[in-house]
Amino acid sequence: MVSWPIPPLEAAYPGTLMQRTVAMVQLSAEQKPFVVDLFRLTSDAPRQFDLPFWYVGQHLGVNAETEATTSDEPLGQHFGYQHLRQAAQAQPKTGSTQFQWLADGTFYTLTSEVLPRDEWRFVRLGANDPEFNLRRDAA
Repeated sequence: MVSWPIPPLEAAYPGTLMQRTVAMVQLSAEQKPFVVDLFRLTSDAPRQFDLPFWYVGQHLGVNAETEATTSDEPLGQHFGYQHLRQAAQAQPKTGSTQFQWLADGTFYTLTSEVLPRDEWRFVRLGANDPEFNLRRDAA
């Protein structure tokens, strides 16, 4: 494993420090590698942090109660949310939550540590796209 210190980013949002560490780990030559992606966010005031995860492939499941969204409205009005359409949402259980998908014949799992107020939103790119030139990627 290769690691190096990355100083916190202080210029992204006033009063907020963001530090991210990403490492690809392979424990043995026989095992496939996995990625560890850690965020450390601190703020001088209560804030909402959205941490998107974009994936390509077929969604297989999530170990949380998921509810499909019936609205066709964009997720928001600013900051790129106007181009996202919510497909579903989930209230993950406190602790470890997993999301599985299949891409190019390989199964993948995203494991996240969640807190009681956390929520997952399943979205697709393409809302408010009059030219239909945005890929319909999922996150």
